[in-house]
Amino acid sequence: MGTPLVVSTHINAEPTEVFPQWLSADALRRWWWPEIPDTTYTVDGREGGEYSIVSEERGMGIEGRFRSVDEPRRLELTWTWIDHGVPGEEEPVVVEFDGNDGGTAVTVTHDVANADNVDSYRQGWDYVLGNLAYRYAG
Repeated sequence: MGTPLVVSTHINAEPTEVFPQWLSADALRRWWWPEIPDTTYTVDGREGGEYSIVSEERGMGIEGRFRSVDEPRRLELTWTWIDHGVPGEEEPVVVEFDGNDGGTAVTVTHDVANADNVDSYRQGWDYVLGNLAYRYAG
């Protein structure tokens, strides 16, 4: 067991609208790393399906598979960070979607294998969740 990292944000949209943003390449392309033009997105958004998000230019990426897809409440996935073509350890990630106040609380719980990576992962999750929230800002 690693170090649990929990990051949350509020999205101004219902869970039924926010949840699918995680399950297709076209949707992820709009908010995950939109400022990195060479990023490629491959997503098979079903239980057992694989995903990858890779920027060759920046030498970074993520790959994994969806362990559980409980629309529109919860995703469980594996996460492997890729640094210049070298994959790190596989880590579990859970994304929860809780409808509240006319919107959705999105909470990511990432079990980080190496405690030294917690701060950089927190920054990364804050960034991508902030991008997603911005898409729905009024």
